[in-house]
Amino acid sequence: MSHLDDDLLAGLSALPSDERRELAPHLDECARCRNRLSLVRDVVDQLDAWQVEPPSDEALDRAHRVVLAAMDRRPRRWPFGLATFVVGVALAAIAKQHSPHAHDWVEAASALSLAVGLAYFATTRRVGAIGLAVAASFVLALLGAAMPGLAPAVGVKCLLFELATASVPGVIAWRAGRRGEIVTVALAAAAGALAGMAALHVACPVHEAREHLFVFHVGGVALAAVLGALVDRSLVRRPA
Repeated sequence: MSHLDDDLLAGLSALPSDERRELAPHLDECARCRNRLSLVRDVVDQLDAWQVEPPSDEALDRAHRVVLAAMDRRPRRWPFGLATFVVGVALAAIAKQHSPHAHDWVEAASALSLAVGLAYFATTRRVGAIGLAVAASFVLALLGAAMPGLAPAVGVKCLLFELATASVPGVIAWRAGRRGEIVTVALAAAAGALAGMAALHVACPVHEAREHLFVFHVGGVALAAVLGALVDRSLVRRPA
């Protein structure tokens, strides 16, 4: 003889006795299933009678403070994007020379817009966005490369220039991480370096030299991302 399963017994326990007999006549001839049904009904009755006491005022106050503290740690995205935009525009504006070609300005503005957007998302763990920043610097270098040349003396200045622009949103992200906010310093720094590269795209005196662009301009964005990643690791390891 096959017996009723637990799920069916749980459903039958909620029905009146006449409906149970109609739906499951097996119960009339099986003492085992009737005993199991009785046990299920006892459990259901106990659950119905169980009353949970409301939380005390002290417990509600503690929960309220925890929620408010968590809300205070919510990261604000706008400082990252604003800082990236400001350093890119300001440093391009104060440069001693500027490219006379309109396409350089369009490419620089596009790169700066992408940098601002990436910096805006530095409050998340979107590691793939770091790769996007480096890839964008590579594309920008491809667009600008028109002649061979390394120009290492100028290149060192360009590299330091990008690291300086990276430090502005990077430091803001680091301080937010120290406060317990969820941030990715590597993304903020890479976005800042990309903004610096956008400025150099119109201000660098050798911004058309192929090797110079890939070694120093793209290298600056990649180095900023690596240094930011090291800062991220230190924040993770920092005791709460």
